[in-house]
Amino acid sequence: MNRQATVDALGLHERASATPERAESARPPALGSAPSWTEGKLDLRAQQQWFAAIISTPQDEPAPVDARSATRLITSSATLSPLERIDIYRRGYHARLIECLVDDYPVLQYALGEDAFEALSRRYIARYPSGAPSLNYFGRHMAEFCRAEPLPEPGFAADLAALEWAIVLSIHSPTAEAIGFEDLGQVASERWPAARFRVNPSLRILRLEYPANAYLQAYRQGQPMPAVPGARPTSVAVYRTGRSVWRLELEPAMVTLVESLGSGVPLEAGLSQVQASLAHETEQEIAKKIAHCFQHSVSSGLFSAILL
Repeated sequence: MNRQATVDALGLHERASATPERAESARPPALGSAPSWTEGKLDLRAQQQWFAAIISTPQDEPAPVDARSATRLITSSATLSPLERIDIYRRGYHARLIECLVDDYPVLQYALGEDAFEALSRRYIARYPSGAPSLNYFGRHMAEFCRAEPLPEPGFAADLAALEWAIVLSIHSPTAEAIGFEDLGQVASERWPAARFRVNPSLRILRLEYPANAYLQAYRQGQPMPAVPGARPTSVAVYRTGRSVWRLELEPAMVTLVESLGSGVPLEAGLSQVQASLAHETEQEIAKKIAHCFQHSVSSGLFSAILL
């Protein structure tokens, strides 16, 4: 149950709309016709709604504008027509959102390949257009989106996306200093049964069908990986301490312990739940696993406070 860190993760995903850095391949704009209501007088709100509809239309679909109606929104420049200037915004909108998805899901992009990931991203943008000033949470639907897409292995792609999104959420979540064994030593023995533990507020436990964490770690270490690993259920804790986001694979008993204590039950009840989950093992093995799970949970920084 070794844990891996994303070093100095803070500040990597704080962003708002901006000019994209990625180069956009040249393609002629797909044009439709302007809505009939644009023939009349347009107030500012109507102009904004029309402009938003134009730039957010997928680039391979006709946008609700033509050369004549474009002049109602944008004036020409010395070198560009109104339609050409609108198309710059349209290409920039999609390029920026694809750039954000690449930023949030670099391992998913690697697993699918750049072209397939861009095609997936364009379908995602069409399904979930940007609707907020900040793009920090724009990619939040990717895991469920992948599961319904015609990908080589939708389940693996969804698990990988869920893991990468948990990392993003941990970056933006509040955190707290972890307790250590020295804190445990301050608790009187008679108070242990009723002691309650507060988990790290950034903690998320994922139950995955595929070894997405092992795949992600191999990618970061530059190790060769299969196109799609075989299914193998895993549980992964994702959380942040300081400026690092940690990923920790958990055995079932440790999941039971952390989730039970995280729900607010006292330590004695939490340990009883773990014991019940290990009923098929010997008493000696149960005691050994319970001690290991509790010690490893504390040493890994999963708890932030002891409530007595």
